[in-house]
Amino acid sequence: MPRKKKCALPSGNVRVQRKYKGPDGKYHTKSFTASTAVEANALADEWMNHRREIDGKMTVRMAVQMYIDSKENVLSPSTIRPYRAMLRNHFGPPFGDILLVKITNHDIQLWISDLSSRFKPKTVRNNALLFISALKMFAPKFDLMVTLPSKQRQEYYCPSDADIRTLLSIVTNDQLKAAIYLAAVGTLRRGEICGLMRSDIEGNVIHVHNCMVLNDDKEYVMKPYPKTYESYRYVPMPGNIIEFLLSLPENEDGRLLSVIPSYISDAFAWAVKKSGLPHFRFHDLRHFSASYLHAHGVPDLYIEKRGGWAEGSYVMRRIYQNVIDLEKVKQDKKILDAFGTISGTLDAQIDARTTKTPAV
Repeated sequence: MPRKKKCALPSGNVRVQRKYKGPDGKYHTKSFTASTAVEANALADEWMNHRREIDGKMTVRMAVQMYIDSKENVLSPSTIRPYRAMLRNHFGPPFGDILLVKITNHDIQLWISDLSSRFKPKTVRNNALLFISALKMFAPKFDLMVTLPSKQRQEYYCPSDADIRTLLSIVTNDQLKAAIYLAAVGTLRRGEICGLMRSDIEGNVIHVHNCMVLNDDKEYVMKPYPKTYESYRYVPMPGNIIEFLLSLPENEDGRLLSVIPSYISDAFAWAVKKSGLPHFRFHDLRHFSASYLHAHGVPDLYIEKRGGWAEGSYVMRRIYQNVIDLEKVKQDKKILDAFGTISGTLDAQIDARTTKTPAV
């Protein structure tokens, strides 16, 4: 009598099983059947790679909630916090109650259009991209065909070196002055500045590897790594700035500064207003630093590494766009000057018409 194959059914097919955690938080078992064990395992592995089966009771809101929960330990609290805010504010009924297994492109487009009527394009896109990420996790084969609102080009004022000197001349608070130096010269973010320890300064080099961020309870906490992998870096600084930083009073917790990110933003906004300079944000000091280094011939790769930006970052594209815009003004003037001779002839004809004696 032939030996029965493992997992073989009376029909001759082979069945394999996989366990998974459902939306109810409990573990379930799913079976896969095929003519051979290889085919059955292939079907099971393909399904497992999609991570979860669409449960018949899983709603849009549940899918987004489970997506955020699954990312909680791998994404920064500063990323998870706005995700949860979007879930609270924009995934309620009726859209949030739609069963994911029954969702249609029409449902999604109506939701996007409704958001677009009430919020800016950036807000709409952020919410849509969060939902799309959840959709890819729980319904990877869904054929998504929707239109998002067009991006709006943000016009930001990039301060000059003269603006930075003006600002520093009126700032009397050493904590804020140190923060400005660290952002404008060292390209550090607010959270990175507040997360710096005195021990992170070695010689004239600052080791950036901590960040202060808001958690879900809206409390500032220390995160052992900055925003992205690129953010983990060593930043050389001028000796006189290092000397100034080390002259600041020591804190019991070992931090270089005793302030939190929100204080830096508020104090900086007040200083800019007092200085009479055009409005710009503290974060724009990083953009100033990148533009300043670019103007002094530092290659893009080194600018990106110093600032903790990924290669080919938006910041560098924006700098090039600023350069192009400035060059366009010059070239437009050349174009108008080049056509000056032709338009000069037209001016003569217009003058002749206006000075011609009218017929009596």
